[in-house]
Amino acid sequence: MNTSPGIGDPAALLGKIRERAADADKAFKFGGDFSLAAARSQTDVPALLAALDEVLRLHQPKPVCDLADGNSYQSCHGRPEGSRCSSCADEDVANLWAEWPCPTALRIRAALAGADSSEKEAGDG
Repeated sequence: MNTSPGIGDPAALLGKIRERAADADKAFKFGGDFSLAAARSQTDVPALLAALDEVLRLHQPKPVCDLADGNSYQSCHGRPEGSRCSSCADEDVANLWAEWPCPTALRIRAALAGADSSEKEAGDG
């Protein structure tokens, strides 16, 4: 986790973005300052996309034999084949059961497609 000055708690940052999105939604539904909503989205959308890109960068398919050996040049002869999530599979112990696509990748795909991938937890807004 980055503890650099200026980097806030992700939950708090997302909370502020959600508040701005709710304000924009009200402006569109009930009339209001559309220019303010547009200006906020010019800041919020790139930040959200950058955050999502970082998560997707971590959750990538990786061949099983790469996880087991740490050497992509060795063949998978006699070893399990297929792909696992490079982040969910613990590379130190080669947890080969972190199937690809992993739950994180599946939830991201569902959210981007507009589907509800899981029930909201209590207190999730």
